[in-house]
Amino acid sequence: MIKLHDLPVLWTGGAVREATPAMAAAREKTMACRILRAHNTGSGDGLLHLTFDSLISHDITYVGVIQTAKASGLTEFPVPYVLTNCHNSLCAVGGTINADDHAFGLSAAVKYGGDYVPANQAVIHQYAREMLAGCGKMVLGSDSHTRYGALGTLGVGEGGGEIVKQLLRNTYDLAAPQVVLVHVTGRPRHGVGPHDVAIALCGAVYKNGFVKNKVLEFVGDGIGRLSMDYRIGIDVMTTETACLTSIWETDGAVRDYLALHGRAGDYAPLHPEDGAYYDGLIELDLSAIEPMAALPFHPSEAVTLRELIADPGDILREVEKRAADQFGGKVQLHLTDKVKGGKLHVEQGVIAGCAGGLYDNIAEAAAILDGCDVGSGNFDFSVYPPSVPVELELVEKVFSLDTPGRDNQRKAVYRISHPLVRFWFCFLYADSSLLLRMTPLAYYEQLVEPALTIYCESCFSKVCQEYMQRENARHSLPIEITEFGSFAGKAGSIDYIGHNESGRYIVAFADYRDPVFLYEKYLQAKALTGQAGIRPDYMYLFSGHSFDAKLEALEKELDTLILIRMDDL
Repeated sequence: MIKLHDLPVLWTGGAVREATPAMAAAREKTMACRILRAHNTGSGDGLLHLTFDSLISHDITYVGVIQTAKASGLTEFPVPYVLTNCHNSLCAVGGTINADDHAFGLSAAVKYGGDYVPANQAVIHQYAREMLAGCGKMVLGSDSHTRYGALGTLGVGEGGGEIVKQLLRNTYDLAAPQVVLVHVTGRPRHGVGPHDVAIALCGAVYKNGFVKNKVLEFVGDGIGRLSMDYRIGIDVMTTETACLTSIWETDGAVRDYLALHGRAGDYAPLHPEDGAYYDGLIELDLSAIEPMAALPFHPSEAVTLRELIADPGDILREVEKRAADQFGGKVQLHLTDKVKGGKLHVEQGVIAGCAGGLYDNIAEAAAILDGCDVGSGNFDFSVYPPSVPVELELVEKVFSLDTPGRDNQRKAVYRISHPLVRFWFCFLYADSSLLLRMTPLAYYEQLVEPALTIYCESCFSKVCQEYMQRENARHSLPIEITEFGSFAGKAGSIDYIGHNESGRYIVAFADYRDPVFLYEKYLQAKALTGQAGIRPDYMYLFSGHSFDAKLEALEKELDTLILIRMDDL
């Protein structure tokens, strides 16, 4: 899966070669050493004396940092200093658990010239990726997961004391670190995500101290096969390996990412020079990584999902025993209680934070759950996008309109808001390797066409909702709508409900899947409105194809029934 080589190597001609300690001077050809050298202000004492391009702290640390710096003579922030939020703040109700700290942070930014990020706007490291990181830069953060290597930035996570030193115009001092080459090859299997790679890496190097206080330098053709979020998901977790920091080769994906956030000028190609010397080698073959799980109490407690599913009882029993030994019996875990019928019962899911709440992770989860819920009382599922831009771009939280029949409603569901992005994650992302081996036509016929009708059904529903809103804006509906939404009931869904202050309702039902919208489905729709606790004054029916003769005849009899065909849209 992952091979470690505790010996020096050279990176030359795009390949690994053996080296000797006598060649160590060529360590200066690594990306890491070139960036460190560019930020070093000292000479002659054998240490690096580093200054940083920017500083960043979250609401758990910046109060103490600023108070300490102020007591030590702080008059201004000498470099850009961003005061942001920990993901724990954003995961709290309303993101307000640190309200006093946020008020302090805002006042400090105003007084000393920093940048303050309001609560619920962005998690610390996502903000840094979108607004601070740049190729060849260095960022110091008072959070251990300050890692922006995938964007060509050396991010160093330290305690608040080092931030204070930078604010007082002192330097970050350390001996020149060793650099370990991470040679990335292959392509991830279907179902293997960035955290699987990260957990496997932690499991391979943490306990043996293989990369402790060293810099990880990721190179190789496997990098180009990974999306930016995939790279970021691995990179941010390198903290758990005990390394000092990390850096990756950059390419067009990095350029596009920075350009997307309005910072095209921060891109530069980064690669090790030919003949770069490394103090060790990690062979990371992405195709060999399996889906993984991290057991308590550290990501290095790595186990494959295959092993965990096959024998959850014995594995979790060993974790319970280890916890009892480690904490002298003061902590009792009850993990084996979750094994029912020989299978592990999962009660909660969370997609959040700087490592987990990434664009790709949320999009894939939303695509899997599109149009579904996660049950009621059996499984709690929470999603926290790491920044407002990510949230607005991808995911919408869809609630049922509050109606008198609210007892029959399902909970809110998350879904990808943009249909093209949803299409990508439903049909292309998971099977992209097959697309390389199949003709486009064969790929479409085998993998897309069988599920396309189901996919288009949700898109058609959204188009119908937009049609109703357009007609309302044109004052073309039989009644003026002041509040609208949809209804997700236990027995079915109402695609559109609109009502006004007079208590008059319009409902709409969309049917794309069936070749003919049948009279029987109209009766089901009427029953569902009763379940929602309303008696609509008007009902709109949308068909992606046609209506049966009985419905067409009924439309002529009833002024309250309106049939909308595809041509009308």
